[in-house]
Amino acid sequence: MEFLIYHGLNGVYIKEYKMWIRLDARGNKEGVNAQFSLETEQLAFPVRAEKGEGDGFVIYPDPEIKILEIFKNNKIRTELWDVLTTELDYNS
Repeated sequence: MEFLIYHGLNGVYIKEYKMWIRLDARGNKEGVNAQFSLETEQLAFPVRAEKGEGDGFVIYPDPEIKILEIFKNNKIRTELWDVLTTELDYNS
């Protein structure tokens, strides 16, 4: 069985440096080390391509509307399996 899990990182614009960085809100507890850095992104967990995981390296200014609607209308995880899309349309 294949599972799809969405995880959103936080995109933050640092005006002083005129740059976007991504922050990983899953960070820092025992066994997890997601440090803030302007030079090197350090996520809480590595992307495991061998398990089909991917990272789009895209910072969207707003959440995907269709995904938010699906989350609002399906309150438990088992309801999501049949309706959660594997592609983002990004508000098209």
